[in-house]
Amino acid sequence: VIVVCGMGMDKEKLPPITYTDAILNINWNEPVTLENNRDRIRSLEGLMEGRLEQSTAMVGAQQFVLNHSGEQSMAEASLYFKCGSAKELKRAKKEMSDYIAQHYPHAITSFSTSGNAFEMVFSEREPMLLARLRPTGGEGLTVVSLRPFLDRLRAEMPDVAFDEPALKEDVLYVFDPERMSLYGVSAEDLVSVLKNSLNGNTLFEIVQGSRSVPVVLGTDVREMEEILAEARVSVRNEDGLSFDLPVSALMRQTFEQDFKTLVSGGDGNYYPLVLDVPSSQVQQVMSTVRDVAREDGHFDVAFTGSWFSNRDMIRQMIMVLLVALALLFLILASQFESLIQPFIILSEIIIDIAFSLLCLWALDVSINIMSLIGLIVITGIVINDSILKIDTINRLVKEGLEVEAAVHEAGHRRLKAIIMTSLTTILAVALLLNRGNIGADLQYPMALVIIFGMTVGTLVSLFYVPAVYAAIYKRKRSW
Repeated sequence: VIVVCGMGMDKEKLPPITYTDAILNINWNEPVTLENNRDRIRSLEGLMEGRLEQSTAMVGAQQFVLNHSGEQSMAEASLYFKCGSAKELKRAKKEMSDYIAQHYPHAITSFSTSGNAFEMVFSEREPMLLARLRPTGGEGLTVVSLRPFLDRLRAEMPDVAFDEPALKEDVLYVFDPERMSLYGVSAEDLVSVLKNSLNGNTLFEIVQGSRSVPVVLGTDVREMEEILAEARVSVRNEDGLSFDLPVSALMRQTFEQDFKTLVSGGDGNYYPLVLDVPSSQVQQVMSTVRDVAREDGHFDVAFTGSWFSNRDMIRQMIMVLLVALALLFLILASQFESLIQPFIILSEIIIDIAFSLLCLWALDVSINIMSLIGLIVITGIVINDSILKIDTINRLVKEGLEVEAAVHEAGHRRLKAIIMTSLTTILAVALLLNRGNIGADLQYPMALVIIFGMTVGTLVSLFYVPAVYAAIYKRKRSW
């Protein structure tokens, strides 16, 4: 039971926390002006008017002295909003996501929690599973090779959600070598003319970090086509007569999509694919991604994420529990001068842990630090009842009572103490079953484990432990 629950249950460092506010991060993933960006956010706020207690938006690039919200481009925005309850927050998230998906299908959205002291110290910043896609060929990471791969992943895993890549559209102007050779124009001549045309009205530049903003004379904003049509390069014909030729006649315009940002590691650039899956499906998803990458042939896949760190954390906690049980066995063996009685007592821990994990699984609660702390707590409390009960049985047997009579007498003597210990613990922890804030949400899994573990442990101490003791030692006496 313990192995099955351990493999099938979700694992995470901390239990889910109830929030009533959130931050919506939006990347429109297309060229937008600041005014257009602001209008879109206002329409989104208008959609939720009357249902939000508070909302604040940051549109476009921000210029904080101490940046705490990350870098935003002109085509990005973030909206903080607060609702009256967690249910209203969930409903608001769905409506906002549906609205943006319907009106702006290219937009990339994500929700994050608002900053507080707990989030800054204990929050899980890694996604559950992150696939690093590295190109295998020499052409590098390109949008053309990535799109078919993502489409195939969606077909193989329709229930797994992941975002579209954040792209930008670059305008490329390509020189026409045949016409340039015909008119005797070099590439240096065209570049010089273009620089003069683009910077003709520039007075100076404002440099801020790695960015520079040109200060231009005049208020008219011209399109690139107008600039190229007005820019002229001087050429000569066969008769030696010179004339001006528009630059637009010597080049062509094309468009190209590229990634807005690149992520680089020790092995070069890679695309970070965030996969939103529960921990119980991670291994299946990793296998599917590897199969698709093998069939595609353009990418190598490596995985990171909190799933791996959570497994290490749980493995360490299990090692601590095993070491504690080993030390406890040695202490009990020396106290009772027996190797059988410590096994009888420690077998109760296995039963308590198994029933506690079953109850967590039935209530859809994950294995996390708080639930593991609860398991350690119950093993320390419940096992104390069994130790005292077996010690009482041993003393009665030494006084001359038969094993069966000693078991009944010890049960009678320890009944009130065991029930009182269990009831006081269960009733005290029952107050922690309330949820709705950070403290209560953290204590909820631990309270569940303690309540169910103490309930089962009390029954085990009252009936299972004396029954096993009597069965073993009555047979020994008969020998």
